[in-house]
Amino acid sequence: MEGIRINGLAVAWANMSFPIYGIVVSEISEVEYSYSDEFLKYYGKGRKAIKRGRSKEDCTGSITISIELYNAIMAAIPKGKKIGDAQGQNIPIVYSEDGVTQIIHLLKDVRFAGAGISTKSGDGFIDVKIPLSIMDIVY
Repeated sequence: MEGIRINGLAVAWANMSFPIYGIVVSEISEVEYSYSDEFLKYYGKGRKAIKRGRSKEDCTGSITISIELYNAIMAAIPKGKKIGDAQGQNIPIVYSEDGVTQIIHLLKDVRFAGAGISTKSGDGFIDVKIPLSIMDIVY
């Protein structure tokens, strides 16, 4: 399977890890992140827009981890706290194009935005997809 392409080069996901409530999250089976811009249209006297202005940038994402790692994180959370109460942190995602050269995308001030488990009969492995609240992404 070919990795993603950055600047026209095929790259592979090398690593991603960060601590939460004393548990190092490193066994991540999937990571998703993106940003979108919202543009506003400005109108003059007529019916057609006369110019466009940039309004808001929204960053979203998620990680997928095993149920075992999820349970370890939940067990480490202090009483009265939720998974989203952990302090926001920067999470580097490292890609490698040749095993040596690294390309780093930085997710800034990330917090877990909840969690949910979905499973069905016959599932051998149960994964948990956790939405992320991301303040900025540096590519």
